[in-house]
Formats: sequence, C-alpha cells, structure tokens
Amino acid sequence: MKIQQFLRGKAFPLQLVLVVPFVLQIFTAVGLVGYLSFKNGQSAVNDLAEQLMARTSDVVDEHLKSYLTIPHALNQINADAIRRGILKVGDRETVGKYLWDQVQAYDVTYIGIGLPTGGGIAAASYDGKTTTIDDWTTEPSKTNTNYATDTQGNRTQVNATWDWDNFTEPWYTEPVAAGKPIWAKVTTSNLPTGPYIAASASRPIYDSQNRLLGMIAVDIHLLKLSDFLRDLNISQFGQIFIMERDGTLIAIAVATRVRTRLP
Repeated sequence: MKIQQFLRGKAFPLQLVLVVPFVLQIFTAVGLVGYLSFKNGQSAVNDLAEQLMARTSDVVDEHLKSYLTIPHALNQINADAIRRGILKVGDRETVGKYLWDQVQAYDVTYIGIGLPTGGGIAAASYDGKTTTIDDWTTEPSKTNTNYATDTQGNRTQVNATWDWDNFTEPWYTEPVAAGKPIWAKVTTSNLPTGPYIAASASRPIYDSQNRLLGMIAVDIHLLKLSDFLRDLNISQFGQIFIMERDGTLIAIAVATRVRTRLP
C-alpha cells in the first residue's frame, strides 16, 4: 500500500511528459537559429566594416594624393622660373609679391625660397587668415622680418622679427642632402605669430653646371591638413589618421573637433 502511494505521488501528468521534450526541442532549435543568426550577422557586420574601411582608405588616398601634389607642382613651376631667369631672386620685392599671389591662389600655408648665401624670401599665411611676407638676411645678423601686406602684396609694416638660419632648417638641409625633391620632416616652431606645425615639400634648384641656386619649399600646416581630411565627410562617426612610418601622427580627423580650425 505504501509503495503504491509512493508511486502515485511521483507520477507525472501525461501532458507534461509529452510537452516538455517538444518545448525543449523548440527552445534548442530557436536558440541554435538565434546563435547562428547572431554569428552570421556579426560576420556580415565585420565584412561591411572591412569594406567601409577599405573604401574610406581608397577615397582618402585618392583625395590626399590630389591635395599633396600641389606643393610639389608649385615647387616645379618656381624652380623652372628661377633656373630660366624669369624669376630674379635678387629682386626681393618682386619675388615677395610673386609668392604672395601664389599663397592667395593655392591652399598652402607657406612658400619660401632659401639662398646659398643664407638669405631668402617667402610669403605665408601663418594664421590662415592674412598673408604676410618674410624677408631674411645674414647681415648684420641672421634675422627674419615678417611684414604685413596690403591687398596687392605690398609691404606695409613690420609685424615681428625672429632669428632664422637656412642652414639649420630641415626644409633647406634635407633636400640638399637628398639632391632631389622630398617631403622634409615635420617641424614645430613657436613663432611670434603663434605655434606653427608644418610638413614641407622641398626641392633644390641647380643651374646647368649643377651648382646650387637655392632651395624652394611649400608648407602645409598640419591643422589645415586635418581640416582637409575632416571635410571629406567619409563617415559621421569615423576617424581618419595619417601617420609617418615611425609612428609620428601627421593629421587626424574625428567627429568632434578638439582644436581650432584654420579658415
């Protein structure tokens, strides 16, 4: 009697016995389908992300090549003008206006000509707003004078002066050592006009006897390069980095602007 009661107490309803395995199978099937869907979805997202990164890299590379050809093209034009005697480097007033016009016309920060004598002339837009002229000599000292200009590129007044030596500047020394057009290493200067961080496209200028006539360089301010990347609008939440082979950060474009934009 007790055994029968015990067995009756442990008996399970037939419905439960039939339904539970069926439900377990359903949950297992649904779970497996869900897991596989998640993995497939994750794989699809990863594939899409890789495609987007590849596309972004291609677009940035294409635009960047176009953007960075300007400095070297200007250097070629100016080097030819100097070598053929069209641009007389001794006429500092005319050369200054000539370079001033180019800074106005092209999206660059600085165009300068350094001479083997140690002197030189340049036009620059250090602040991204106004274009000035730099004129430096070795006598009586190695000093650069920065001039304000009017709307025609005429010098109006002295803005500032600072020490300057061609022969210690990477944009001058590195192309001489290379003997060909190069991108000189990134330089950082704390000028009276403000911080200046730039990449210089530089090239030496030689005459028909292979004598050095001078060095010409075109600078791109790295903040301006970052603005250029940001204006590509690749992705609302994307980030673009340009780095040197040694890991030096050259430019960055992120969704949130953390630095002052140059006009």
